[in-house]
Parts: sequence; C-alpha cells; structure tokens
Amino acid sequence: MAGVRKVVFLFAVCLFCASCNTNLTTALNDKIATSEKEPPAPGGGGALTAGTPRATVIPLSWSSASDNVSEQKDLQYRIVWSTQNNIDSLAGATKNGTVSVDWRPGIRGADAGGLPVLTLCYLNVLVKDRAGNIAAYRSTSATTSADNTPPSVTSNAIAVGALANDGYAISWSKATDLITPQNLLRYRAYTSKSNNIDTPAHVLANGKENGAWTQDMSSTVLTGLDDDVTYYVNILVEDENNNPQCYLMNSAKTLKRPRIFWTDSPSAEIASTDTSGPPFTVDRHTVTGVNPFAIAVDPVDRKIYWADNDPTVKKLFRSDFDGQNVEDLGITGLNSPSGIAIDYTLSRRYLYWTDATNNKIYRSALPPAAGTADTYKILDSANVHAPYGIDIDLSTGDFFWVENDGGSNRQIRKAPYSTPTSISNIVTGLSSPLDLAVDYVNHVLYWTDYGSTAKVLSHSFTFGDPTTEVINQNLSFPSGITIDIGNGTIYWNDADKNHIYRAPVITADKNANNHFLNISGTHGPQGIQIY
Repeated sequence: MAGVRKVVFLFAVCLFCASCNTNLTTALNDKIATSEKEPPAPGGGGALTAGTPRATVIPLSWSSASDNVSEQKDLQYRIVWSTQNNIDSLAGATKNGTVSVDWRPGIRGADAGGLPVLTLCYLNVLVKDRAGNIAAYRSTSATTSADNTPPSVTSNAIAVGALANDGYAISWSKATDLITPQNLLRYRAYTSKSNNIDTPAHVLANGKENGAWTQDMSSTVLTGLDDDVTYYVNILVEDENNNPQCYLMNSAKTLKRPRIFWTDSPSAEIASTDTSGPPFTVDRHTVTGVNPFAIAVDPVDRKIYWADNDPTVKKLFRSDFDGQNVEDLGITGLNSPSGIAIDYTLSRRYLYWTDATNNKIYRSALPPAAGTADTYKILDSANVHAPYGIDIDLSTGDFFWVENDGGSNRQIRKAPYSTPTSISNIVTGLSSPLDLAVDYVNHVLYWTDYGSTAKVLSHSFTFGDPTTEVINQNLSFPSGITIDIGNGTIYWNDADKNHIYRAPVITADKNANNHFLNISGTHGPQGIQIY
C-alpha cells in the first residue's frame, strides 16, 4: 500500500505543475493541428476593403478568419498583389501574386506597399492555420495615386568649403524618399547673384544650373563663376517621379582675381591680364570704334567703360569684362573724350568723363541715358582748361583731374562731388601731365607726365607734401596710370614703347626698365585700370 500511495501522490503533483500542463497542452494541440486537413474560413465571406490609395500603397482591411482547430490569434495572414486580375483563387494568388506583406499572426489589416504608381492593382489576402492549411479571400482592386511627395531633407544645411576665384566647394547630407531608393535620388546645384533661390519654385525660376543632374551625390564644386562676387547657392533633389525638394540656401563670395584692363589704341582692342604673372595670359577683344583711349572699371555691374577720341568716332562705350555685349552709350556732342572714371560707391554710382577740346567735365548716373553730352555737364570752359585724366576719391566722392592746355594751365585740380564748382588747385606748374590715380586711403596722387623728361610722380594732397618723382628714367611717353591700393602697387603704360610697368608706390628705384612687365602683343597702350 505504501508504494501505491507514493505513485498516486507523484501523479497528483504532476497534474498541478503549470509547466508540464502547458507542454502537454501544446503537444496535444500540435498533434491535432498536424492531423488537421481543413483550411481556415475567411471572415466576412472573404470580402476585402481597400482604403484610400497612395502613390505606392493601398491600405487593406478584412474580417478575421476562423478555424475548426487553430485559435484566431494563431491564424497568419499574407497580402499579395498583381497588375492582372489573376489572383482571385488560392492557386492564382500563389502562382501569380507578389508578396507585399508576409505572414503575420492575428492581423485584420495592413498597408500593401511597394506598388507601382498610377496603376490598377489587384490585391488578395491568404490566411493560414497552424497546420499550414491556406485559404484565400476574394480579391479586390484599386488604382494607386501619382507620387506627389518630394524627398525629405532632414538635415538641410549646405556647407561651403574651399573658395576660388571662379567658384567654391559645397557639401550636404543626402535626402531620403518614401518611394525612390536613396541611391537613386538625383541632385543638381543652382546659383544666383540674388537672394532668390530659397524654394524649389524659386530655384527653377531664378537659379542657374551649375553641373548636371547626378545620382547619389553629396558634394560638388561650383565652377564658371565670376570672381569677387557673392553667389547664393541651393541644391535641388528629385525622386524618380521628378518631385523636387531644395535645401537651405547658403551664400559665399568668390575670391577676387586681380587683373588690369588697358586700351590698345592702334589695334582698337581692350585687353586684360591677371596681375599674378609672369607669365601673363592676355585676353584681347576687338571693340567698336577706332581709338579706345581712356578706360574705367565698374566692379559692381562688372562693366568696363572706355572713351574713343578718334575724330571719326568721339563716343563712349561699355561692355562686359570679357568684351561681350558692347554698347554705344549714345552720348552726342563730344569732341575729344579724354578721361573717364567711375565712382562705384553704392550711395553715389556716377560716371565721370572729360573732353579736352570742349573744356568740359561731365557726370551721369550709371549707366547714362543716351542724349546730348551737355545734359551731363558739371564744369565748362569757365572753370576748366583742357581736362584729360580724371579719378575719384571713393572715400569722399571728390574728383581729381589733370589739365594740360599747353600753356599756363598744366596742373592737377579737385572738386567736391556735391559742389563741383568749388575747385581747388592741388599741384601746379607741371610739364605735360596726362593721367592720374588717387590713393584715397593714404591720400596720395600719382600721375604720368610725358614732358621732355618723362616721369611718374606723386604728391600727398592731404598734407601738401612736395611732389616726388617715383620713376624718372627710361620712359618715353607715360600715358595711363592706375593704383592697386590694397597691394601698394602702381601700374602705368608707355604708349611709345608699347610697355606696361608695375612698381611699389614707394620706391627708390627710378629706372623704369626694372619694372617692365613682359606682356606680349601690346600696341600703343593708353588707358589702364586695375580691378
């Protein structure tokens, strides 16, 4: 009896062990499910309900299926789709359907994704019990919408890298898209000289393409830009359905490329070269007219102006820095336009020019409207005598000019821009002055004198320091002169020797030969301007 009681006691303990009970139940259920041959019954008569389609997604819902053995929570569902009406049966769905949502237990709805846009799609749901018996619902259909959602730019900053005088480097974080894989998104850089490319529409309307569309890109180098100009930049990113998104607009200023412009009178050319040489690469542009003489540079509008004083021309012209878009300013009534200068300060923006034969100085807003020169006259023969070179003190707006009538009026004079008739004599008793340049930072004048002892000279117009000879040897006919204030350098031409020279503003070396720039192909250079 004791042995029997022990066996009964152990059996009773096992009946009350939760782990054993669960394992036993599971084993029994698995055995029943394995022997189960009847598939589940789709709920709601097998009807499927399609929600509002999106570009590549159609929401789908259904009623839960039931099974004679498996519990509803254990039933699993799969969504398949096709572009043909060939998945309405279990055999058709298995053979022709593309899986969108794979087996998931207990669900009554899900988004069928990965569908083609703007396409009629057929969808069906398969249900499977624990024994692996499968039944199909009744297929339904819906048409996906167009893809109108642009890529997402979570980190939208554009970083500016190394600057050059014709562009700069930029980089950004790659975008993402709900449909297009990240590596298939394409990018393109756009630039503008104005703050007007802050939205995709503004980028397309106002931006200039810089480079081609490129997939999977996160950096580029902007090229072909003008030097010394602030450029705004933005990036457009597009998905495969051409939905655009842009980044946060940024800007940077390209580096200045110092260069000189000069007139080659005999060849009727405007020429320029980078001052960083030698060697010097010269850009030459044949211009309208016969004898381009004086020249001026407007760095704001990036225009060069020149005066042609040939008796058959007697006009003012302007063009782009590269010699394109030449314009006759249409100023009539000139006789011998001899000097030209630009006050490019934004608060003033004036063009000045002289006429040595008419004994007049003129001023107009930039650019002048076509008309009679006297419309712009600010000084005439009552005030001036054979004015030639002219230049501006950009700090004050005062203008300086050279007078050389071959008699008693061979001097340098100045007047305030606000009251031009308030004239002051700065340097008098000169030999044959022709052109001048104003160092408005250090208040020093530099000028050329082609007299019997041809020279380049200077004079402090603030402190009245004596005139000094900067260069006084081996010159023949010094003509135009200009100054690079930032680098403390003067440039001047010698029209007879066909030479261009460069020297420090303060030099003890008076010999022009030591400052000659070997710039080939120069013919009778007259006016010169630094930029």
